[in-house]
Amino acid sequence: MKKPIYIYIFGLMILFSISCSSETEQSIELIDSKVEIISDKERLGSYGFNEEGIELIPTSLYYEFSLKNDDKVKIGELVNDPLKIEIEPNDTLINASNEVIGFNVFNPFYYNNTGLGYGGSSTPVLKPGEEGQFILTFDLGVSHENNHIKVMVPPVENLKFLRTMHWMLH
Repeated sequence: MKKPIYIYIFGLMILFSISCSSETEQSIELIDSKVEIISDKERLGSYGFNEEGIELIPTSLYYEFSLKNDDKVKIGELVNDPLKIEIEPNDTLINASNEVIGFNVFNPFYYNNTGLGYGGSSTPVLKPGEEGQFILTFDLGVSHENNHIKVMVPPVENLKFLRTMHWMLH
């Protein structure tokens, strides 16, 4: 059975889809969180190279959460029903994304035909008392022109505006 737990952080409603084997509420503690706009090959990878041989490293909205299972039972399943995290942005953040990037980066549908991507990594199971890391990334563009990715990174001022929207909502 899935039970959602809502936590507000940076003005966003974070939805955790929790797999559990009992009918009782699960207890998860938010230990730490951060939001950054980064262009880091080590953390994001790359899209390969453009026609001039320049590597295409995305600039991304990067969320990192540390959670702790404060319950007496494990949460999530390794294969069939892993612990998941997703972001449900409020209208202010959606509007900021539309204004800066040209589409709602929080909705996977709008990535179609952009050449960009989104993704994440997580701890699929949290045992009682265990902490886990959860990362979500939303690519905002690349810095060099190419034939495959249609979205270029917005100007720094626009990225600062997007970042400011996160802090204002906090």
